[in-house]
Amino acid sequence: MVVVKIFISYKDRHKILKSDILTPIQTGRAIADEIFDDMIGDDTGDNISAENDIYAELTAQYWVWKNYDKIGNPDYVGFMHYRRHFIFNENYVNKKQDKKSKYGYSGYIFNDFDESYLSAINLQDNYIKKAVDECDIIFVKKANTKYLGCKNGLEDFIKNCYGSHKEDYDRCMQIVKKIYPEYSSEIQQLQKGPYRYYYNMFIMKKELFFEYSEFLFSILTELKKEINTEFYSEKAKRVLGYMGEFLLSLFAFKKTKDKNLRIKELYSSFILNTSTDIVDSFNFIEPAFKDQNIVIAVSSSDEYSPYLCVYLQSLKEHADQNKNYDIVIFERNIEQRTKDIIVNHIATNNISIRYYNPMQFFKNCKLFISHEYFKEECYFRLASPLIFRNYDKVIFTDLDLILCDDILKLGDFNLDSNPIACCSEQLWPELYMCNCSIYNINIKNYTDNILKLKTPYDYFNTGVCIFNVKKCNEENSFENLLNEIKNNHFLYQEQCAINKYFKGRIYKLPENWNYELEHNLMQNKNNIKIYKIYKEKEKDAKILHFLGRFKPWINPKEYKAEVWWSYARKTPFYEEILRRMCSCSSIPVEIFKDVLQYKKNLFGYWKYKLLRNFVFGLQRQKYIDKKHILKHKISVAKNIMR
Repeated sequence: MVVVKIFISYKDRHKILKSDILTPIQTGRAIADEIFDDMIGDDTGDNISAENDIYAELTAQYWVWKNYDKIGNPDYVGFMHYRRHFIFNENYVNKKQDKKSKYGYSGYIFNDFDESYLSAINLQDNYIKKAVDECDIIFVKKANTKYLGCKNGLEDFIKNCYGSHKEDYDRCMQIVKKIYPEYSSEIQQLQKGPYRYYYNMFIMKKELFFEYSEFLFSILTELKKEINTEFYSEKAKRVLGYMGEFLLSLFAFKKTKDKNLRIKELYSSFILNTSTDIVDSFNFIEPAFKDQNIVIAVSSSDEYSPYLCVYLQSLKEHADQNKNYDIVIFERNIEQRTKDIIVNHIATNNISIRYYNPMQFFKNCKLFISHEYFKEECYFRLASPLIFRNYDKVIFTDLDLILCDDILKLGDFNLDSNPIACCSEQLWPELYMCNCSIYNINIKNYTDNILKLKTPYDYFNTGVCIFNVKKCNEENSFENLLNEIKNNHFLYQEQCAINKYFKGRIYKLPENWNYELEHNLMQNKNNIKIYKIYKEKEKDAKILHFLGRFKPWINPKEYKAEVWWSYARKTPFYEEILRRMCSCSSIPVEIFKDVLQYKKNLFGYWKYKLLRNFVFGLQRQKYIDKKHILKHKISVAKNIMR
C-alpha cells in the first residue's frame, strides 16, 4: 500500500487541515512566540527552525528531509500552505476555466475554508491518493509571469519578492552554474521566461524528494554564506524562501524533460478567510462607532493623497455633528507622515480616519490598467463588501469629488434586493446612439457584445456607489468580479466589470448624487434636449465629480474648478498642490502628449469645424464631438504652456 504524507505549513493561528495524509507543521517553532500543540514542529532533530526568518516555509521541508524516519518513511511526500492547496478536482477547474486564467497565475480564490471548499477541490485522502498513484511528481501549474508585468525570472524576483536585491538572484544563479553546471539550459529557460513554478508546493516520490532537497539546500547553504541580511527589511530577509521558488522552477524544468517521469500540474487555491477567531488573519474591519453600521471608503495612492485631503475637507464641512463618520482609506503606499497629516486635519470626535491595504486580496490577479491616468487602487472597491463584512452598507467613492451635501444621506437609500447602487453614466447613451468610439473601441459594439447590456441606459458610473454587503457576499461577488477582470481588458477597468457582473441588479441613484463635470457633456449644446436636462440637474448637485483626465488641480480653468480650489486652500497640502501644478508633476502623460501635439490638434479643430458644415445627421454630430474634444485639449495645452 502506497503511503503519502503532505505537510501543511503554519506560522500563525489559522484553521487546521488534518487527516491521515494531510499533516500540519509549525514552521519557525524554535523562535515562535506560541507553540501550537495540535501539530508537529520543525525544531527537533536536525533542523534550521531558528532561521525561519530567511528560509520561510522551507524550514519545514528541511526538517522532513533530515527527519524522514520520524514521519513514517512515506513513499510520497508533499508540501502545501495553510491557505494555499492543490485543487485535486479538475472538473471544478474545467467548469471555471478560460484561456487567460489557464495560462495566467494558476490559482483560484475562495472566501472561506469549510466543508464545501474541501468538496469543491476534492481535498480528501481518497482523491489525493488517486491523483498521486498516477504520478511521480505533482507541481502547481506553471504560471505566465507576464500577467504580473514581468518578462522573466529576474524581473519577477525584483518586482514581486518584496524588497528584494537583484544581486542575490544573480549570486544564486552563479552558484547553481558552479555546483550543477548541467542546469545551464534551465537557467536560460528561466531567464528567457515567461513561465515559472510558484509557492514551493509539490508532491514527489521519496527518491525524487531527496534529490530535490539535496539540490535545493546545497545551493541555499552556499547562497546564505554570500549574503548579509542584517539590514534587509523583514520581508526581504526571506530571500532564501523566495529563491526556493526559483530553484523549484529549475528542478521542474529539468524533470519535465525526462520522458520516463509521470508529471502532473494542478491548479492551486487561495483562501481569504482562514481564521479561527472573529477577527481573522486579514483583519476584516470592525465598525469604529457602536451606533452606526455604514462605512465610507475611498481608494488613494501616495501620489493622489493631497487631492484625497481636499475631498475629505468637503466631506467634513458637510458632516452632521449628530452623526458619526467611519472613513477607511484603501491604500498601499501612502507615506506615514502624509497619513498623520490627513488624520490630524480631518479626524474629530465624530469622524474616524483609518487606513487599510487590501492588496493581499489581489495577489493572484494581474490588474490591467486601461488608461495612463488610472491606478491599480481603482480596483480596491471590488473587495470592499468582503473587507467590510461586519457592516450593512459600504459607501465607496472616487476621490476626484467635492461633496455639496452630507454623504451619509446615501445610506438612507433602500437598495431592496439589489447588491449595489450607482448613478447612471450620463454620456454613455449618446455615445452609443452616435456610434462613437473611445480609444478605438466602438461603444455600441462594446455595450452590446462585451458588456452585454440590454440598453446603453443600463451603464452606470461607479464614482459613487453603495454596496449591499450581505447580498454581495451571499453571491460571492468578489471572486466573480475577479474572474471578470482576469478574463477581460475592459475600457474602464473595474467600472465595466461591475456593470457587466451586476447588470440588471443595480439600483439607480438620483444623478445629482454623482453630477459628472464631463467636458463632452458641458459643451454638448448642439443636443439642446440633453444639454438642458444636464444643466438642470446641476442646480441640485449633491456631489460634483471631476471625472476623466481633466482635473481642477491640473487646469484651474476647468468648469467648477473654483469650487474644488475653495476647499483645497483649507488643507495642509495647498502649497504642495500648487508646487505640483507649477512643475507639471501632476499632469498625466496623455496631457503632455496634447501639449506636444498642440499644432496637430489645432489643425484638427479647424478641420472638423469646417467639415461639419458639409455633412448631415450622425456624421455631422461626430465632427461636432471631435471638434469639442480637440477644443478642450487645446485649452488645457494653452494653460500648461503659459
